Amino acid sequence: MAAQGPNPIEVYQGAVELILPAVAGIGENHFGLDTPCSEWTVLALINHNLAVQGMTHGLLVKSGAGATPDLTAALPEGAEAPFRAVTAQVLAALQAMDLEEIVESPFGPIAAGRFLMFPIADLVVHKWDLAKATGQNTDIDSSLAEICLQTLTPAVAGGRENGAFGLEVTVPSAASIQDRLLALTGRQP
Repeated sequence: MAAQGPNPIEVYQGAVELILPAVAGIGENHFGLDTPCSEWTVLALINHNLAVQGMTHGLLVKSGAGATPDLTAALPEGAEAPFRAVTAQVLAALQAMDLEEIVESPFGPIAAGRFLMFPIADLVVHKWDLAKATGQNTDIDSSLAEICLQTLTPAVAGGRENGAFGLEVTVPSAASIQDRLLALTGRQP
């Protein structure tokens, strides 16, 4: 019998719970701050997160990936409400489907549960970016970091080619799983 991986729905819920305090802690006065993603401000990174989760929902319900996001779109009500809304939509779609169902993703046809690991990694890594930029707690749950590291390691070369990741940062062999994940994605832990 093949070993079962982590439950994608539970991992998604964990990633949302991880990033939510950072998103909730962001005020309009933070929107213009730079993030560790050198080309993005806090506002742009929040809009990116909203777009990735919206695209994920669209793929899961087969309504398409959506339009190219406006990373400068204002969030007059703040970041928390739209973030909660879009992640609730993703969660509802996940709970209503067979996670072995094949979806058409940017990576080609893939089981929904496997595809979900990439938007999860996006949430986890960008939680650190948002927290770092806004002076909040940057800790990442080690089990989530491990899942993301396993997900991204085989995909990182392609991600670097399309500009999603910077060059890997060297960290000591005894570095924490969080630091290894951050270094893999081009961040200085």
